[in-house]
Amino acid sequence: MANADLAYQHALDRLAAVGFDNMSERERDIATLWHVEAEVTNGGFVHYYSGPRGDLAAYAPEALARLGATEKAAIVRTANALFGPSGPPRDRAARQAMLKALSPGALATIDELEDRYIADPVDVDELVERFTGNAP
Repeated sequence: MANADLAYQHALDRLAAVGFDNMSERERDIATLWHVEAEVTNGGFVHYYSGPRGDLAAYAPEALARLGATEKAAIVRTANALFGPSGPPRDRAARQAMLKALSPGALATIDELEDRYIADPVDVDELVERFTGNAP
């Protein structure tokens, strides 16, 4: 998956250099995919939403869907909806406050969604390879 790694690194470098709003859709998608995949699979949704990588959480379902990871997109969309109709805010402090205010039932739902996300057999890195035109 070296090509996926290169695509992720390029997108993350662009994110740091020019900011999300000044990136191409493809760059936004790839940076967002790396953030959601790395955080949810390694620390869970609460960790994802609590940290700076969660700034792009509202964009994640679109990026996943465009890539073809439709089940993962639906899972993230459902998790995002727990923050209300606008989803999780880009502002980390606001997102953390909303996360702390979630009910025990909503937190249990986040745990269930996390399990479903991780269990989904779709390999996001493989899809990024195809998406960037680098798959064999």
